[in-house]
Amino acid sequence: METRKSLLFSAGVVAIVALLAATNVFAQLSCTSKTTGEAAGVFTVTVNPVNQNGRTIYTYTVVPNVNKLFVYVKQGLGTDLVALVGGSPSGISYVTPHSTSANFPPSEVWKVVHHQDGVVFPSGSIFTLDVPERFKPEEGLTTLLLGFSNTTNQHCGPILGPTTPESPTFQGSPLVSTTSRQTFANGCIYEVTAGETDNIITSMTAVTQFATVAPFEECTVTNSPNICEQELGIPFCPPGELGRPPLQSVPGGDCYYPPNIKYKC
Repeated sequence: METRKSLLFSAGVVAIVALLAATNVFAQLSCTSKTTGEAAGVFTVTVNPVNQNGRTIYTYTVVPNVNKLFVYVKQGLGTDLVALVGGSPSGISYVTPHSTSANFPPSEVWKVVHHQDGVVFPSGSIFTLDVPERFKPEEGLTTLLLGFSNTTNQHCGPILGPTTPESPTFQGSPLVSTTSRQTFANGCIYEVTAGETDNIITSMTAVTQFATVAPFEECTVTNSPNICEQELGIPFCPPGELGRPPLQSVPGGDCYYPPNIKYKC
């Protein structure tokens, strides 16, 4: 009997490999488990994928209930994944190839699949995987392993799952700069532009013509290379960051945003 079970499970593993390799199969929202001649019968799994706030939520419903569920996911996804069973994170384990949780999945599963990780759920009927939004999620096919006793399992798939990468991102940003208004103690208001990636102030323009506080000086901006070092007599003025106070030798009068901006403040 043990030999028969081993042969049947080996056949199931081969079938799993074939399912995982079927990248040209259209996304599936349901699957029926493949029986191995055991008395457990057939399981039906449906998945409901929802995009919400930059995340993709896969909710799997299994009928009838299973004692354990294993889902293949994209390798390295663990830190970004939220898994729930019946709305609770209790008893769920994230496993990498050749590892198990409470002896599940069986070691035979990892003999042929080395390029994906997995999630092991305890018993239940509704299982949720919440991950960063998928890129072309309709191409993300996975296989489920359904445990209905300590020694017997069935597989189900292909079915939609979080096996595709996240939406592509690029280094940096298409946004080059940020402009904001700053009001100073003398009442002068300026438009201040800063770099988007480093927040360093690059230019200023007066919005108001005159200060509202005595001696009511003109709100002027002077641009001159290294004006901060030259007028304050210090060897180095660090660049000015948006949101940080400017350099100033004495209260009132002149302020500086190195390396080249001087203005009335």
